[in-house]
Amino acid sequence: MPSGWEKTPEYGGGGGPLSWVGAVALFALITFGIFSCQRVAAPQPAEAQPAPDTRTLISGIATISDGDTIRFEGMRVRIWGIDAPEGDQMCGATNAGSEALTAIDSIIPDGSRVDCVMVNYDGRNNRPNAVCTTSEGVNIGARMVELGWAWDYREYSEGEYQAQQDQAQRARLGVHALTCELPWDLRAREREEARARREAAQ
Repeated sequence: MPSGWEKTPEYGGGGGPLSWVGAVALFALITFGIFSCQRVAAPQPAEAQPAPDTRTLISGIATISDGDTIRFEGMRVRIWGIDAPEGDQMCGATNAGSEALTAIDSIIPDGSRVDCVMVNYDGRNNRPNAVCTTSEGVNIGARMVELGWAWDYREYSEGEYQAQQDQAQRARLGVHALTCELPWDLRAREREEARARREAAQ
């Protein structure tokens, strides 16, 4: 039975010493060619790339929804890093939600242009969280905390506006002159009460 190097001519064989020499030479040539191609095709180390800038600029004439939310042609934008009193939140005899609305209106008068840079997107509430500034460069979130009509929302801000809050507390401005339930505690309590009512109704 013929060996692998002695195949019939139609399969590239033919027998004899020259066939062995030719086969070895061909093998060496193919091997060299494969390694050469691999060297050429070998991926080069990737150049260092900057992290992708995922921030989105939202600009335009803004209208006010409440003390920490504005709108651009119907799109709601949550001002990042702060939490203002809820729209109807009472702090003692003071409607703190209404006062917060008045405060943000003083920062963004009707018809003012606002620029917001998105920090992240709140899918649950279908709105971006963004750092927003007026056309004069005033950071709206920081200013609301300075005025005392919003809190530094440390869960998300990591204390970005703590200095402004400390200043407002010392001066007893806005909510710091009142007895106010923190808005995130208020929302959690209302959710728990709503859950209890649903369970009681079942």
